[in-house]
Amino acid sequence: MGMAPTGKKVSLTGTSAFANSGGKIVSEWADYDALGQWQQLGLVPPLEKAIVKAKPKTNMKAKPKAKPRARPKTKPKPKARRQRR
Repeated sequence: MGMAPTGKKVSLTGTSAFANSGGKIVSEWADYDALGQWQQLGLVPPLEKAIVKAKPKTNMKAKPKAKPRARPKTKPKPKARRQRR
C-alpha cells in the first residue's frame, strides 16, 4: 500500500461464510475490520479524535419549513337519487 512498516502488532476481527454443494465448498465470503486495522497502525485517527477535529460548517443556514398548502374549497357533490318508476 506504499506505507513504511510500523513494526506494531495488530489484531484483526472478521468473519467468513462458506457455501457448499455436494460436500464441496463452491464459494466463500470474507469480511474483516479494515478500519480497526488502520487505526491500530496509526494510519487513521480513532473515531473520537476525528469527531473532535471536524469543524462545523458555519455558512450553512437552517432552511425555513415550508407552510402546508391550503386545499381549495370545493362544494360537496350532491348525492345521486334513485328514480322511482
